[in-house]
Amino acid sequence: MSQPMQRRSPLRTLTRRILMMVCAVLIAVPAAAVGPESTAIVVNAESWASQAVANEYAALRQIPPANIVRLNLGDLSSFEGVSVDTFRQRILRPVLAELERRGLSGQIDCIAYSADVPHTVAIADDFKGKETHKVLTKAASVNGLTYLYQSVLAGDGEYLGLQTNMYARRFKAQPLEPKILPQPPQGFSSQVGWTAQGAPSPALDKPRYLLSCMLAVTSGRGTSVEQALAGLRRSVGADGARPEGTVYILKNGDVRSTTREWAFESTVAYLEQLGVKAKIVNGVVPRGADDVAGVVIGSGNFDWAGSGSTLLPGAIAEHLTSYGGVMRWSSGQTPLSDLMRAGAAGSSGTVAEPYAIQAKFPTPFIHYYYAAGSTLIEAFYQSVLAPYQLLIVGDPLCRPWGQSPELNLALPEAPLSGPVTLRPGGASADVTVKRYELYVDGRRHAQAGPAEPLVLDTTALPDGWHELRLVVVSASAVEQTARWIGWAQLDNTGRTPPKGTGPATVALGEPIALQAQMAEASAIEWYHQGRCIQRTEGPSGQVELDSAQLGLGPAAVQPVGVIEGESVTRIPGEPVELTVTAPPLMEALPAPVEERVPGLRLELDDGSAWRLSRLQGPKDEQQRLGQVAPKGVPFTLEGWLTIETAGLYQVQVPPGASLTVEVNGQRLPHPARSIWRMVPLHLAAGVHHLRVEGRGVDLQRLDVRFGGPGSWPLGERHFSCPASLAGLVETEEGATTP
Repeated sequence: MSQPMQRRSPLRTLTRRILMMVCAVLIAVPAAAVGPESTAIVVNAESWASQAVANEYAALRQIPPANIVRLNLGDLSSFEGVSVDTFRQRILRPVLAELERRGLSGQIDCIAYSADVPHTVAIADDFKGKETHKVLTKAASVNGLTYLYQSVLAGDGEYLGLQTNMYARRFKAQPLEPKILPQPPQGFSSQVGWTAQGAPSPALDKPRYLLSCMLAVTSGRGTSVEQALAGLRRSVGADGARPEGTVYILKNGDVRSTTREWAFESTVAYLEQLGVKAKIVNGVVPRGADDVAGVVIGSGNFDWAGSGSTLLPGAIAEHLTSYGGVMRWSSGQTPLSDLMRAGAAGSSGTVAEPYAIQAKFPTPFIHYYYAAGSTLIEAFYQSVLAPYQLLIVGDPLCRPWGQSPELNLALPEAPLSGPVTLRPGGASADVTVKRYELYVDGRRHAQAGPAEPLVLDTTALPDGWHELRLVVVSASAVEQTARWIGWAQLDNTGRTPPKGTGPATVALGEPIALQAQMAEASAIEWYHQGRCIQRTEGPSGQVELDSAQLGLGPAAVQPVGVIEGESVTRIPGEPVELTVTAPPLMEALPAPVEERVPGLRLELDDGSAWRLSRLQGPKDEQQRLGQVAPKGVPFTLEGWLTIETAGLYQVQVPPGASLTVEVNGQRLPHPARSIWRMVPLHLAAGVHHLRVEGRGVDLQRLDVRFGGPGSWPLGERHFSCPASLAGLVETEEGATTP
C-alpha cells in the first residue's frame, strides 16, 4: 500500500472546490444513459490513421458530428507519450473546454481517443517532493487520467492510489456459495458523484469521473488501421446478440493468474446464474475453443494465433501482465493488440510495471457486469479500483448482452413549424421505459416520462435542416437505450435553406469540389464535425477542400447560409454525404536480381555504402554509425520491401527532420517540418522500394518508421538490401550484428 503523501495545500483545496462547484451545475441537467449521444471522440487531426478510425466509429455508432473534437498534436515530440503537464494543457483541458463551448458538457459520459493520441503520460512532475510507494509507478494511461480528470486538473496527485475509483463495484466474502458476493452492476453517469460504497450521489464532495478508452492503437506494437476498422465493425454487429459462447478463465501457477484466482469460482457461478456459460481451464490460453465469448488470461507471453481458439464478436479478452499496455515497438511481453487483432471487442494492459497489483487490473467479475447488460466501458471501470495505469482499447459502447427497448416515431409532414408534439411508441412489452430524451443536432433538448409527450419548440431553433434524435432509456440498473434518428426541415420564417452538391467519393489526397447556393445569404459556410472549415462570400459559391481535412472514410459536410443584419442568422442545409477512399494503389516493382539480406543500404556523401540493421539499432552498431556518419553528414537510406497482402501501410517522419522520402520513385507529401508526417501508402502485393535522403540530421537519433500493422523504425523487420554490402559491425562470419 502507498505511504502517506504530503498534506494538500490550501490552493489545491480551493482548486478542487471550484471544480466541484463547476460539476454541481451538471446535476441540474438530467443524466443520459451511456450511448452515442453521451460519447465524445478525440482525434489527432494530423494523423490519417486517427481520422480514419474516428470517422468509421462515428458512422458505425452514429456519434453526433458535434461530439467529435479534433486536436492538432502533430508538433508533439512523441505521439505515444507526453508529460502530465502537456497532457493537461494540450489534451484534457482543450477537450473539456471545447465540449463546454459546444454545450455538451452536461451530457458527455465517455471520451474515446482515436489512434495516435498519446496513450502514455509521465506523471513524475506531479509528485516532486512527495513520498510514494514503489508500486505506484510514475506512468499513467491517457484514459486512466481522463477518467480521474478532477484530481488531474486539481494537480493534487490523488489519482495515484489503489482505491481511487468509487464507481468500481465492491465485493465481500460470504460463508455461502459462491464465496464472493459482488455488488450488482450499476449504470454510469458523469453527472453524479460516487460514494465509497459505490452508490451515485448528488453531494458536491463526492468524486466524479469520465469513462474513457482508446478506440485503437495503430502505431508501435498496435494493429493496422484496416484491422482496427474491421474490429470496430465486428463489435458493433455484436450488440444484443447474446452470444452462445463460453467465458474462459485460465488458471496456472503464474503470479499473473494467482493474483486473481480468488474470484474465479464466484465469477463462474454468477455468469451461470445469468445463463452464460463459463469455465475455469488449466493452462495459459484455451486450446481449440471455437466459442470464446470472453477470456481472462494470466501470463506475460502467449500465442493466441497458435491456440486454435476463436474469439466471438463482442468478446472482452485481457491479460494481467506488466507490459500488455506498453505499445512502443521496443517493448517485450504480449501486447493487448494481439488480442484485438484476434477479434476482441476490448482489451487492456498497464502502461508501466504494475507489480501484479490486483487493483490495477480488472477483476474477473468484468465478465459478470458485461453479461448483465453493461456496455464494455462500464464493465471495465466497474471492475478496476485503481485505473490510472490501465490502457483500455476497443469499442466502449459494445453491449452483446444488452436488451434494448424498441422505438419508432412518425414525424409530422415537413417542414415543421411552431411547437411539435412527438409521441414515441413501440417499446417492448418486457422492457420498462424510464424516460425519453430528445436531441437536436446532437444536443439534449428535452426529456419526458414514459407516458408523457415530448415537445419540440421549433421557434427556438433557426430555420433549416436539423438532425433529430429520440432516445428511449430503460428502467434497468444498467440503463439501456434505443434510438430513432432522422433529419427534418424547420420553417418558421419562410427562409429556404442552402442547397449543396458534391461528389459521392473522392480518393484521399485529391481535392473535393463543393457547391452551394442560398438566395438570401450573404455568405455560405461549410461545417464538418462541429467546426467551420470553409466560407465563401455571397449567395452562392464553390469551395475546394483538401480531402485530408476530412480524413479517410465516411464524411458529411453541411452547408450553412449566413444572413447578416442587426444580428447574424445561420440557416443549415442538408449535409452533403461523401466517402473518402484510399489513395491510388501503388503498383509493385520488378524484384531486384541481386541477392538481398535484411537491413538498409546506407550511402554517405563520400560514396561509401554500408549495411545498417535498423534505425535505433544495436548499441555497438549505433556507436559505429556515429563514427562513420556524424550528425549533419548527408546520407541516403534505401531498402526493398515485399508486401504479401495489398492494403494500407504508412510511413511516419518526426518533426524537425530535414528529409525527402520516396516510395517507388514517388516523393511523399512534405508539409511543414514542425509536425509529424503520417503518410498512408496503398501498396499492391509485391516488391516496393523506399528511399530516404537527409541533410543536417542525426542518424543515431532518427525515428522514421514504417508499418501496417503498427509502426517500427526502418530496418530489417520490413526491408532488405544487397547482400554484398559490408555491415557497420561484422561478426566472424561477416554478418551484421543482430
